[in-house]
Amino acid sequence: MNDSPATGCGGLFPCGPLGYPETGAINGTNILDDWRSGDDSRVVEPGVGSVLVALMTPMQNYLVSTYFIDHESEAVQDFVGRIVGSIDEPRTKAVRLFNAVRDDLWYDPYNVNLKRDAYRASVILQGTTAYCVPKAIVLAAAGRAVGLPTRLGYADVRNHLATPRLLEQLGTDVFAFHGFTEIFLEDRWVKVTPTFNSRLCERFGVLPLEFDGTSDALFQPFDATGRRHMEYIRDRGSFADFPFEEMLRVYAEIYPSLGVERLEPEEGSPFGTP
Repeated sequence: MNDSPATGCGGLFPCGPLGYPETGAINGTNILDDWRSGDDSRVVEPGVGSVLVALMTPMQNYLVSTYFIDHESEAVQDFVGRIVGSIDEPRTKAVRLFNAVRDDLWYDPYNVNLKRDAYRASVILQGTTAYCVPKAIVLAAAGRAVGLPTRLGYADVRNHLATPRLLEQLGTDVFAFHGFTEIFLEDRWVKVTPTFNSRLCERFGVLPLEFDGTSDALFQPFDATGRRHMEYIRDRGSFADFPFEEMLRVYAEIYPSLGVERLEPEEGSPFGTP
């Protein structure tokens, strides 16, 4: 039985300080084996703060349009229309959308904006760059727009190939609250990471993540030359909608040097002007 039925934590993953699932360890424990077990106790049940979502069936929770995952917006509809067209097959739709979000929105780790509306899919699509969290939101919205159930997943990762400039800004090699998307295909949730665009991967000697519509597409532990690349060290759960306040809490905890705790969301990027 879960320690906290309202949040879905417990079992393999004990509850964190706010009742969210807390797994893995900052000391380097890799959580991929736990993910591959298929256990769903890590999922934060939707409906917190939303009577409408709470009254829906479980799968409807992952198809509904929300403030952040606003898939009924014109921007999202135009995006999926351009990428998917009249294609009907779910796996093909998922692969096309993954590739488009990966490569059409260039990865920019300095484009971190703490304004609430900056995390709406329709707003993100007005730009040309984004970091992992907004890119995952866009893919979640695009999937729902074409009838694919989606949810958002978060984890802390250790980036062994981060640039010195970025490490200095963050004060750590731990990238907290890394965002990815989960898509329900062929009766299972598949985890996909559309973060790094292909040309950026080529520049850093990392093979671009490919998604075949069946298997998880997660960061590779090593680059093309065998150097350590990305390590998943802490699972922060899956959500039917974007947990904006939880992200701010985690950023304030992990990145005190950025002054996130003192930064009002309306002030924008903790990095200053990207």
